[in-house]
Amino acid sequence: RLIISGDVKDEHIGLRFADTCSGIAPENLDKIFEPFFTTGPVGERTGLGLCIVERIVSGAGGKIRVESKASKGTTFYITLPINEGKLS
Repeated sequence: RLIISGDVKDEHIGLRFADTCSGIAPENLDKIFEPFFTTGPVGERTGLGLCIVERIVSGAGGKIRVESKASKGTTFYITLPINEGKLS
């Protein structure tokens, strides 16, 4: 199950992506945003997805963090500033 939610607070957009899958092993949490890190079989995954997401969020002036519990699921929290009328 995947739950996506969002809100606006203090001139920031907050996004939440939560699943009820198996979660991320505690020893991997510090590595998930590193380029080419994957727990998948060699040749099946690139390990670039979360690295790219983190760079896009950071480049937009935002932050991303993750919470995960084994057998319970994982939640990603993204906070982005609201820059109305500004294009870069």
